[in-house]
Amino acid sequence: MAENNGKIAIIGAGRIGSLCAWSLASSGISNEIVLVDTDQPKVHAQATDLSDASVQLSHAVKISSGSYESCADAAVALICVGVKGTETRSAYLSKIATLLCDIAEHLNACGFSGVCVLVCSPNDILSRFFQQVSGFPARKVIGAGALLYSLRLRRLVGESFGISQDRVEVFAIGECGESQTVAWNAAKIDGTPLLKLMEESPETYGRIDLTKVAEKSRRLGWVIQDGKGQEEYGIASAACIITKAILSDSHTQLPVSAALEGAYGQQDLYAATPAIIGSQGVEQILEVPLKEGEHSELTASFHALQNMYEDLTVHTREY
Repeated sequence: MAENNGKIAIIGAGRIGSLCAWSLASSGISNEIVLVDTDQPKVHAQATDLSDASVQLSHAVKISSGSYESCADAAVALICVGVKGTETRSAYLSKIATLLCDIAEHLNACGFSGVCVLVCSPNDILSRFFQQVSGFPARKVIGAGALLYSLRLRRLVGESFGISQDRVEVFAIGECGESQTVAWNAAKIDGTPLLKLMEESPETYGRIDLTKVAEKSRRLGWVIQDGKGQEEYGIASAACIITKAILSDSHTQLPVSAALEGAYGQQDLYAATPAIIGSQGVEQILEVPLKEGEHSELTASFHALQNMYEDLTVHTREY
């Protein structure tokens, strides 16, 4: 088994994979990035283009194209694959599952022992599927979608109150999508609970309808997809934040899609939740306190995720 270092493997050299590569190269968090894709001319061209762009960086980073064998000693594998041209949801699920099974087989064959970060949709159920078909430890398979939704919520809350988003802490939990629950009871501004601020300073914080903020955060994902086909910069940014936490072993609290393994009373389910992220992936799941009404919303979200996963397995029984 290969020893891990700061090397990053990016599987899928399309738009999102390439955005992840450039963001990570620019950050200086790693000195080696390898891109893997079935389209050899394309992945070679992407690596060459990125290498040319990296010359102006203040630090050295090697960017290359390679095979799965070149992933063996990577600390992190970003899985950025997608499927185009499918007419139905069932066809999409079948094709993306086939891709993930192939990736899992190749990563196992090469002896990869790092952390996998999935950047594909629907993020929760595909992260769960990949963990099960790969056999990798659940802590080492992480979905990036939860962080994207939480970043969006931070922005919307900051804009609503007219404050810097850096002052806001808020999490989307449950599904990364339509049935997501916003844990308003755990939301904070400058470390002070948001609900407390709204109660004590209604003239400043009580004028915002949090239900509308949550609904807008769900709707914006569809606005992006309808306008340009898919979320790109946001999800690439989220994947890079997670990757940095892994490579730096920072023990950072981040919202990710992770295996709950008893948290929130759930087993075998992947869902959005805050977690501590370090070099070995998910170190600890952090259950957030919920206010009245959020428990039922979260339960409904868990049920939706389970139904979606069962729908996925219907179309992938051979796996």
